Amino acid sequence: MAKTLTEDEIAGKRQDLIAVATQILEKEGFQALTLRRLATDAGISRSTPYLYFEDKSDLLNKVCVDAFKYLISLCRDAMAPQEGILDQLTALGRCYMQFGVDRPILYRLVFAPENPDDEISPEVQEIAEEYRSLFQGPMQQAYEKGYFTVPPDRLGPVLWASMHGVLCLRWAGHLTEEDAFRQVRDDMEMILSIGFINREKIDEINSVIKNRTKKD
Repeated sequence: MAKTLTEDEIAGKRQDLIAVATQILEKEGFQALTLRRLATDAGISRSTPYLYFEDKSDLLNKVCVDAFKYLISLCRDAMAPQEGILDQLTALGRCYMQFGVDRPILYRLVFAPENPDDEISPEVQEIAEEYRSLFQGPMQQAYEKGYFTVPPDRLGPVLWASMHGVLCLRWAGHLTEEDAFRQVRDDMEMILSIGFINREKIDEINSVIKNRTKKD
């Protein structure tokens, strides 16, 4: 008689399968991942994945949630040693960029899905909101302190579009050298900031930038 698994055991096995699915995605792309392929690579029967995932869409949702959790962890670690709001925002932005460089397939799954019109599952919406809150808090504080002249709801999409554009150039085969990528990233930060920083706070902001440059 088969052993009845506890909720923790089921969650653990599901997480193991998510890890295997992530490996398939990052090595071979979205088309390679099927529940049958997952079963083969995990060394289980073809029917077993269906005990943990409804279908491929459900599996991708679970992988997406896991990728968000990974990115959130990276961002929190990057923010932890930063005391100032501007340094926290810079750390978050660079963490986002590095995620796109290091894990491009997961980045596309999370931020550039193949079918953007597909309905987003509640679990993905929830974890996405948790990620957005990492940015929204510091950006709102910076705006309220008078550092930014553009409110977060308008500034956020502009910054996102800019960072995504640099990553697309990278994936297309441009900016593959680390020095070139870093230079474009740094120049983009500087040029964009000219458009939204408060001129009356310029001395204070320049002081932060100089200290950051010394650390880098």
